[in-house]
Amino acid sequence: MDMKKMVQITLYNQEKEEKRILLKLNRVGCGDEADQYCYSISQSIPLRDLMLDFIKRVGVTFNSVRFYYEDKPINPAFNAIWLNMKDGDTIAVSRRRNFRPTAATQSTLITLPLAVVGEKPVVLKVKHFRADGALYYYLIGRNTPMKNLLHDYADRFNELYEQVNLSCFRFCSIDMGKTADDLGLEDGDVIYAFLFAMRAC
Repeated sequence: MDMKKMVQITLYNQEKEEKRILLKLNRVGCGDEADQYCYSISQSIPLRDLMLDFIKRVGVTFNSVRFYYEDKPINPAFNAIWLNMKDGDTIAVSRRRNFRPTAATQSTLITLPLAVVGEKPVVLKVKHFRADGALYYYLIGRNTPMKNLLHDYADRFNELYEQVNLSCFRFCSIDMGKTADDLGLEDGDVIYAFLFAMRAC
């Protein structure tokens, strides 16, 4: 007996009403195979939003899978309009073969895209939760949500987003919706990354 169930998720543009299309995800070795995921998505939304939502639901990291449309890798910045997607089209999701996380060295400055065009950046140090206590440097916009930093960090070390906690100098968990300005962070400040739950700031 086929026990598959359909899971339909809606992603929409909060700034304006626009046409949505239905996209199906065909998975190969990516998490629980029992459910079929379909996305009703506004055409102007970057497909990155769909990708991030999906990997959280099935418990894999962003860099460990690839998304394809018509046998070509999807650029996460593209949307359905740019790719001429139509109602009912399928996105294929497959695990990367021989995946190895690409951790940066301590001398690498990791630059994250700015959430707000023209915003001023800040350089933050992220201290590794593992025994070596390595420091990784991130250049991030002052108005960019901290979840962007967490997603990049977790991907590099092949950890699930839900298992990584970022904390500030007060050793309390950082709200992922907050920004460097919200937290009063300045150049050279340290953020600590842990694999266990902490009290919220």
